[in-house]
Amino acid sequence: MNFQALSTCVVLLFTCIHGNKEHLRRAYDPDSWKNNVSCDVCKIIVGQLATAVEQQAPSKTLIELSNFFCTHFKIEDARVCKAIINQYKDTIFGVLQMTVLSPDDVCAQVINETCGSPFNPNTTWNITLSSVPKPPVMPPAIPKPGLPTIRILQLTDMHLDLEYKYNSSADCHEPLCCRVNDGPPEAGHKGAGYWGDYRHCDLAPRTFYSMMEYLESIKNKFDMIYFTGDIPAHNIWNQTRVDQLARIRVFQSALERYLPDKPVYFAAGNHESSPCNIYAPPFVTGNLSQDWLYGAFAEVWTKWMPMDTIDTILRGGFYSVSPLPGLRIISINSNLGTTDNWWLLVNNTDPAGQLQWLADELQEAENNNEKVHILMHHPTASAGVKPWNLNFFKIVNRYESIIQGHFNGHSHDDFFTVFYDEVNFTRPISTGFVAGSGTTYSNLNPGFRIYTIDGNYTGSSWAILDFDNYVADISELTAKTTPVWVKEYSAKADYNMGSLYPSDWSDLIYRMRDDDSLFQKFDKYRYKLAANGPCKGSCKTSSLCSLKTAQTGHPDLCKDLQ
Repeated sequence: MNFQALSTCVVLLFTCIHGNKEHLRRAYDPDSWKNNVSCDVCKIIVGQLATAVEQQAPSKTLIELSNFFCTHFKIEDARVCKAIINQYKDTIFGVLQMTVLSPDDVCAQVINETCGSPFNPNTTWNITLSSVPKPPVMPPAIPKPGLPTIRILQLTDMHLDLEYKYNSSADCHEPLCCRVNDGPPEAGHKGAGYWGDYRHCDLAPRTFYSMMEYLESIKNKFDMIYFTGDIPAHNIWNQTRVDQLARIRVFQSALERYLPDKPVYFAAGNHESSPCNIYAPPFVTGNLSQDWLYGAFAEVWTKWMPMDTIDTILRGGFYSVSPLPGLRIISINSNLGTTDNWWLLVNNTDPAGQLQWLADELQEAENNNEKVHILMHHPTASAGVKPWNLNFFKIVNRYESIIQGHFNGHSHDDFFTVFYDEVNFTRPISTGFVAGSGTTYSNLNPGFRIYTIDGNYTGSSWAILDFDNYVADISELTAKTTPVWVKEYSAKADYNMGSLYPSDWSDLIYRMRDDDSLFQKFDKYRYKLAANGPCKGSCKTSSLCSLKTAQTGHPDLCKDLQ
């Protein structure tokens, strides 16, 4: 066994496959990192690691050599190299011990399906839909003026960095900067801002509490809260389970202190876990299981929800709850469907039975004449295991008449996605609302969103009628000033929309294609008023295409956007 070659493969695996994958500028693609890792490199890495596991290579030697090569070739600095390898080693070796996939198949799932055999939909797994026929699809009826409404605050991707330090280095050459251990800025470089920084820096605590104080001051403007995941910061190389649980409780305490009368409904983010992205399905037991996190979810989340949600939270971090007559909130753990969750290389067949449970819950909601809001951290196109995506889309298509919206986060910028029917991919059937992040990471202003929803009254549609986005511009703030939280825009007014049904969002895509000034307005709002430069040509086409691809893999979805 060539341990030097093997250790280099380990380093490449850790740094290339699980380096900092969050967006750096515009047109954020959560899978863009994969473009930098070739299929051949991936197959060599996986093959070498599988051989090492099979031959029971000494882990101590492997780790020491991996650390040496990581620092020697300046893949990351010494502290990141040492910590990231230690963070993920148990998961990687656990997966490789259990998987029966070949290196080609592993890389096809992790990098791109062209790395292995082409995806064959006839060999995938399928959930079972109810035998109850799909009701005829009726055009939505806009509620009459004056009917009751409720308002929902959406918070997402706070990435609260409790170690943020004013005037520390914001160009630290690590995945996350502006922190206590980063030291002063280099000569000629500006240090981290007092209220935050647009560079690779997460949300400063003082800015987080400024947001919470502002939300407390406008608490009469919303009735309940959807939180769609990601509380901890991006220092994924040195996070422990204890760290993650502490951050969750800091956030919980802030909600209880500033907004004690507002019920909160959560979805699991990819950063809540340690290691980041890794959500072990139920077949993983012992120290590598997810019990430590699901137990914390059950403890925290049920402060605002009934106890009958505990069973599914403990099983897989998902639940269903009906807080108001006629409304059902279903929270999905999308981490059980992403390629970043390496345990799915062992078995990706409906992890924790979640999608079958979702289909059954939606059928029960249909039987009870309920409408549904789906909470999920990842926008659907980012939940990347192909069979999972196909089954989720099949479920959405069947229950389009009762699903009134998908509430997502993860991407940090502010946009939407449109689902189209499974027959010809032309009729809009559902909308994903992707709210902007609380964190500034990267090149964004912090923000939040408040929706106006039809309800609460007998026969209400629970449809999204409008939403307002709020931001605080940190670009000119100093230690002597304070953030000013302002309404950035309203969807109906600023996009000139008659309503916010799927057909209206689909129409907006084509209006932006033909009206560049409208698109540039959307692009400005997408990055929450932070300067990102113009988006023209292929940038615009790619941006518009991303709005049409809530479900991935259809070759004709974006042909008409040129």
